[in-house]
Amino acid sequence: MKRIRFGLIVIAISGVIVLAAGIEVAIWSRDGEKLAIRQESINNQMLVLAHTNEALVELESGQRGYLLTGDTAYRDFYNQARGDLAEGLKTMAEAFADDPAHRADIAEVARLARAKEDEAARTVQLRLDGQQAAALDAAIADEGKELREGARTTLHSIAHQLHCPLGFGRTAD
Repeated sequence: MKRIRFGLIVIAISGVIVLAAGIEVAIWSRDGEKLAIRQESINNQMLVLAHTNEALVELESGQRGYLLTGDTAYRDFYNQARGDLAEGLKTMAEAFADDPAHRADIAEVARLARAKEDEAARTVQLRLDGQQAAALDAAIADEGKELREGARTTLHSIAHQLHCPLGFGRTAD
């Protein structure tokens, strides 16, 4: 009889251990799912940052090409980039809507990008109005350089923070 009781106790203890292991696996699985969802969100945010940066580069490329050559193909490229930038800024705001840590940086990128777009539009309009010399002078003076560099620097900073959310791997400025 003692052996039967002992056997039942061993079976009961084994059952408790298996139950505890099952609960632990379920918790790890749920944590893994959360991590996968967060990683997907970060990947989406990184893609949006890259597209916004690319739209800024294309905007400037189209602007400068048109100012230098007067070729309407560059102006079409510039106009397409303006649309891409507007879409990029909208998508960026949506992608970071639930990310209060980056809210100020996203607003700063949008402000700088819109100011750069305004500067580009002004110089393109000068060229359209037949004021080629004034448009070229503005391009040579690189009036939008601070805006462009500020937006790109902030975009790169956000991207770096997304890759190193806890501060690991960051270099001192």
